Amino acid sequence: MKQRYSGTNTQEKRIVKKLIFRETVLKKYKIGSYAAKETGITETRIRQREKPYRRIKCALKTKITAFFERDDNTRIKAGKRCTKTRQKIKKQIRLLNDSLKNLHQKFIFESKSKISYSLFAKMKPFWIIQASEKDRQTCLCKVHENPTLKVNKLYSENVLQHKDLAKLIQDITCDMKNKACMYRECSRCKDLHIKSAIGSDGINPGKIVNWKIWKSRRIEKEKCSNGETVLSKHNVTLKENESGTLTTLVDDLQLDIERLARHQFNINHQFIMLKKLKETCKENELILHVDFSENYQCKYQEEIQSVHFGLSKKQISIHTGVAYVHDTTLPFVTISDNLSHGPAAIWAHLEPPIKFIKEKYPLINKLHVISDGPTTQHRCRANFYLFSTKPKELYIPEGGSWNFMEAGHGKGAPDGIGAVVKRAADTLVNTYRRDITCSADLIEGLLMLKTSVSAFEVKDEDITNIERKIPSTIISVRDTMKIHQVVIKDTGCIASRPLSCFCRDNCTCFDPVTTTFCLQNPDNTAHPQNNEDNSPVQENILQLPASFDESLVDRYCVVSYDSCPYPGKILDVDDTSLEVPAIHRIGTNRFFWPMVPDVIWYGHNKMVTMLEGEPELVTSRHRAIDKRVWDAIVLKMNL
Repeated sequence: MKQRYSGTNTQEKRIVKKLIFRETVLKKYKIGSYAAKETGITETRIRQREKPYRRIKCALKTKITAFFERDDNTRIKAGKRCTKTRQKIKKQIRLLNDSLKNLHQKFIFESKSKISYSLFAKMKPFWIIQASEKDRQTCLCKVHENPTLKVNKLYSENVLQHKDLAKLIQDITCDMKNKACMYRECSRCKDLHIKSAIGSDGINPGKIVNWKIWKSRRIEKEKCSNGETVLSKHNVTLKENESGTLTTLVDDLQLDIERLARHQFNINHQFIMLKKLKETCKENELILHVDFSENYQCKYQEEIQSVHFGLSKKQISIHTGVAYVHDTTLPFVTISDNLSHGPAAIWAHLEPPIKFIKEKYPLINKLHVISDGPTTQHRCRANFYLFSTKPKELYIPEGGSWNFMEAGHGKGAPDGIGAVVKRAADTLVNTYRRDITCSADLIEGLLMLKTSVSAFEVKDEDITNIERKIPSTIISVRDTMKIHQVVIKDTGCIASRPLSCFCRDNCTCFDPVTTTFCLQNPDNTAHPQNNEDNSPVQENILQLPASFDESLVDRYCVVSYDSCPYPGKILDVDDTSLEVPAIHRIGTNRFFWPMVPDVIWYGHNKMVTMLEGEPELVTSRHRAIDKRVWDAIVLKMNL
């Protein structure tokens, strides 16, 4: 081997070196170093001219990796064990949101690059994988899943020729990138329908079929409190059976696809806007992408049986986030023994990292927050009020914006931070044999491990102090369920809009709505801003909800259909409409429940009033609305 090496050219020398230093067999039996010593051959790299195609290949691979790591193309797995390692590089697993072939076409369209499918698949990062059965989705979006269930049924009945939701959206729109088309406001395509085989030979439109659908329900549960049994109501989501004709199913699918088109546009628009925000972040701007992780169950290094199987283990709340400051990325986590996830808790968790980053980067005077949009946490009037007042208290005078991801599509970088923290917590218990019984134990352990994630502790009094600053009554913000961006105009004053926009300061894109809150005095009393008249207002008989959310499920209301009022029970709510099975009308203020439920989706503007309960029986079958409420309805609708 030594003689062969001395009398060969550069290419053959490289092969001999590879045999000595890279050959698996020599490594396995640990004779590689012996062979190198005896032959006198070193591992010094033989220089070779870098070929142009290699530079092109590296640039293309970087572009493909960035494409796959976008949240609209893949979703991150938040589990602490959901990692993949190759060549000592450890990455959090991401799952494809679409087939590889569809993503290949999308990449070609966006990048204008010419690349074959085989090369595209070969350059896919190793931590990007196709979801399998064990990766069963448990956080699916209902707006996507219900049409999928209906499409699968219609496809099996040969009513549809494919199962692609994107193609169905194309059937009813001119341009999938146009807001007017996707919101069904375009004069050319707003009346288009999906292409189906209803009316064709061999298809019986009156055939009765069964399918499944996800529905929200409000149920009663017995709860024991102080020795007494109390009934409490809870919102649950169930997968229920539905039945109807093929024609009915196609009509239902048409409404679902129209909602899905608007939903899909919101998803794409928010991803594009927030990606642009991060790419153009200035030195005076702080961007926080935050989310609550699943509560962590405390562990002991050794546990007796009653602790392991009983209810003795406590939980701690974990709030994760990633801060973007100009060209710097700072991961952080806040941990608390208090399990509250409400608006006061949110700001108690936000204050420590904001103060820490503000000390490190004193030029910051503007705050942008990115989060998901649950109406009990981030997207509610109490959080809007705190967002309009807290930044100035934290010495961020220029205000900023709070941006919400579309419902069901808020996964992102914070979920990866949660997985890192929980893996570290398990390492502390399993490897370092430390007990984690409270938030302080986990904070201390993270500091010991010297992780790259900055950790802060939030105490009960921090949350209580912020709760005291929230007024007992806060005016509602119009169309809360539709809001995707809230911008601070002044202390106690915000502008909300249905989509995010950063074209300029105080822009008027997407028709922003201004809301002015009553500020809280130090003596815990609220006073109106701008000297508004605070005289008591006479209570109206007709009551509309402050916001349309899942709290309305299982309650009764009156909706308008063909300019006539119909009472009904709310089954489901989304950002633009509500599902109500209405009672049929038989005369003036006389209604009866039909044998077959008459379920229709009504726009929010079709609600006339909420009712205290189901209309009262006046005969064995007929029901009537309270006379005072009915008179007010007649007056409002000019009946």
